[in-house]
Amino acid sequence: VLEAGAAARTTDLVYINDDTTSSGGALVIDYNGTDDAININLTAASAANVFQVAYPAAATGNVFDIAMDGADIAAGVFTVTNGAARAWTDAMFDITTGAVAFTDNIFDVNIDGVGLAGGDGLAFDVTEAYVANLIDIDISALSTGNAFDYAASAGSPSGDVLNIALANTSAAAQALVVNSGAR
Repeated sequence: VLEAGAAARTTDLVYINDDTTSSGGALVIDYNGTDDAININLTAASAANVFQVAYPAAATGNVFDIAMDGADIAAGVFTVTNGAARAWTDAMFDITTGAVAFTDNIFDVNIDGVGLAGGDGLAFDVTEAYVANLIDIDISALSTGNAFDYAASAGSPSGDVLNIALANTSAAAQALVVNSGAR
C-alpha cells in the first residue's frame, strides 16, 4: 500500500529508472485473482493523462501488445462504457497523424481462419435518436485515393457490397443521395 498523504507532491510516487539493456520486463504482474489486476480510480477532476507514453527514439515495439491466446473467447480487448450517461466533449478515440507521410494503415484489421462466424467486422447498434452523422468523411485537401474502396480479390464472395434495408417507418429517408456540386 502506497499512501502519499495530503501534501502536494513535486515528484513521482513510484519511479522506475532502468537504463540497462536487460531482457526482462521493468514491471511484470502474474495474476490469477478475481478482481482487477490494476484498478485506477480518479477521485477528483484532473487535466492530466491517466497513461502517458513517450517514444524518444525510433522504437520498433508496440505501445500496447495484447495477446488473446488460450480459452479467453468471452473476454473483450477494449470496453468503453459511459455508465454515468454523461455527454462528453472530446472524442472517445482521437487519432492525429501529424503532417508526415506514413506508409502503413491507421487501422489494420486482418481476419484470418474462420473469420466472421457470427459477428460483424464493424457494428453500430444505435438505440437513441441522433442528429449527427454516424460515419462522416470530410476531405479538405487534394486527394487522389478513394474515400471508400472495395475489392474482392480472392474467392467468390456471395454477399452484397452495399445492402440498404429501410424500414417502412422511414418514409422521409432516402437510400442514396448524390450531390456532386458545380463543376
